[in-house]
Amino acid sequence: MRNLLNFLGYGNPKASVWFIGQEERLAANADVGKQLLIRSLFPSVIDCATAHAALEISRHHRLNGEPVHVQPTWRAMCHLMLCLSGQELTKADVVEYQVSHLGASAGDTLLTELMPLPRENSRAWPYSELLTKDYSSAKDYDEKVWKERRTLLRRAIAKHRPKLIVCYGSSEKRFESLIAPATFENVQGSAFKSAYQDGMCVLLVPHFAPWYGAFPTTDFLNCAIGAAALAGIQLPLEVSPGCGMDTRMGSRTSQTVKVSPTPLSLGNSMAQTYLQIQRQIETLQRQAEKLKGVEVAGVISRIRVAIEHYGLTAEQLGLAGGKASTAKAERGRTKKTGGAVKSLAAYADDNGNTWGGRGPRPRWLRDAIAAGRTLEEYATKAKTASGTSAKAKKQKPVASKRKATSYRDDAGNSWSGFGPKPGWFKDALAAGKTLEDLAGPPKD
Repeated sequence: MRNLLNFLGYGNPKASVWFIGQEERLAANADVGKQLLIRSLFPSVIDCATAHAALEISRHHRLNGEPVHVQPTWRAMCHLMLCLSGQELTKADVVEYQVSHLGASAGDTLLTELMPLPRENSRAWPYSELLTKDYSSAKDYDEKVWKERRTLLRRAIAKHRPKLIVCYGSSEKRFESLIAPATFENVQGSAFKSAYQDGMCVLLVPHFAPWYGAFPTTDFLNCAIGAAALAGIQLPLEVSPGCGMDTRMGSRTSQTVKVSPTPLSLGNSMAQTYLQIQRQIETLQRQAEKLKGVEVAGVISRIRVAIEHYGLTAEQLGLAGGKASTAKAERGRTKKTGGAVKSLAAYADDNGNTWGGRGPRPRWLRDAIAAGRTLEEYATKAKTASGTSAKAKKQKPVASKRKATSYRDDAGNSWSGFGPKPGWFKDALAAGKTLEDLAGPPKD
């Protein structure tokens, strides 16, 4: 009995799309005891075709050579999954998806139920003789099992984080309890409801069998695809099957199905987190990159046609010599930079001694001036370069003041600083005097 209650469903729990119904339908002529025994041996998740083979249900999976019957509830699921992958909705496509992909262990769906035991309807209880000790009635079974079942489903959802869950049936409160604290809100213009929580979108629809016929119901497909987009499922560039579809009799018709996804909005109870918005942005960016790739291919094709038509050359398009021009400009920049950095000194002598022009004059410069050399003789090119023109202008008043300085000794000899140095001045310097020692205020 424990295996029966812990059964999760058919397919792949890691799939991005889950379908949750109320409970499996039990065939009217089924051997209930045999069914329970076989189901008790199932693991928590099993491939749908494998399970049906064990249960001897052959008409849904091409078993025993029988023609495949498209199960009414599964038809809607197949239509949605084919739309999400951008495929056509022909009868052959639907049959192939039901047989090979729907509820498959390696597929992209999981089929599960609120309650684990199959019944003809919610009021029927075919297990009264087999399960008398455990559950005396349908009501007793429902009250005892539901709480444990809800915990199992909530844990599975939290663990695997499907992006889209389609709940079908009338048990709205029970479906809502699986995604609490989120709540369902009406989808405008439809009979459906939706909820959003932590990057997962949940769509609630009535049970498919009474209203979803052989032809695709675009209201459902539009809402479901809109929910998938909101949840971040990557969609084809165009979700418009535009194909012929089978009738209830299974023949092919010329009817065209056009799908236009319904944008779903988020209510106050479904506020998005930063991470959820980032995931949606990433999905949109991937779709934008695909569109960009298509557009770029078109632009390149048109450019090639224009080049061939007009016989354009690389030179006319400004593409010739691009590398050479770039290299030439680069060399020019390097040359300029090298010239600017070559020497930062304002004054230098032939022995490699330098002075930047600020602070106390170094000894080599003082000695040279004492020996009769002038400051201008040691000025470097950097002193007069364009980059230091502002500094040079700033120093002009200082230079004129120095030129206006006169020199005199204690004997009353004087020299204005212009022209040849007089003998008394040379003798004083030779005797150890410095320019500063002989400097005096100019004569009026």
